[in-house]
Amino acid sequence: MRFQTVLEPSEEGGYTVYAPSLPGCISEGDTVEEALTNIREAMELYLEPVEDDCQVGESGCQEGYAMDNRVALEDHRGVF
Repeated sequence: MRFQTVLEPSEEGGYTVYAPSLPGCISEGDTVEEALTNIREAMELYLEPVEDDCQVGESGCQEGYAMDNRVALEDHRGVF
């Protein structure tokens, strides 16, 4: 799965990055690389089913939704 990300410099220094298609999924880092690493982790956790809320095979649950810990990011520099 690919997700668009928005990377912006923070007023306090460093960078803020978020995924518009995943409401509330936001992270930051001191460098671009750190911010992108952090948003990947945040997105993986965001997409990971919560065991208490969703049992595989249950109506409305999707097996493999956590994407095997792989998230591709797109921002102004391309796909990561």
